[in-house]
Amino acid sequence: MNVPLLIANILVFAGFFIHVIMGDKEMNMIEPLHGAKDYLKKQEIWTMARGAFHIIGADVFCLNILLTVIIFTDYISNEKFVLSMVSIFLLLRALVFGFVILVSKPFHNRFLKLPQSFLFILLAGLIYWGSM
Repeated sequence: MNVPLLIANILVFAGFFIHVIMGDKEMNMIEPLHGAKDYLKKQEIWTMARGAFHIIGADVFCLNILLTVIIFTDYISNEKFVLSMVSIFLLLRALVFGFVILVSKPFHNRFLKLPQSFLFILLAGLIYWGSM
């Protein structure tokens, strides 16, 4: 059994549920109030942000399935290549998310309150290690 991949898969599985359940509650906290100034425009932007948020959830769910298939089956013939691409994908996400936090208006402990970049780096490292 590939322990680094198993740990990554468990983290992805937990991350998926945290993302979907907690994240949607937080998204609902910022939903525009009906009748507020510029309500329709704000509702359109909020709906787009919520959709994008849940697309990330779908990506995480697919990553969980991919890792499960790689760990427990032999369906994928070139696992090392696939895992390397997933590692690069996660590193890119870490860089983009970290950059967005960096260039956005600052708030107290912003990198600790939004630790997704650290999680992506950890997952990328575990997956790359598991591909060796």
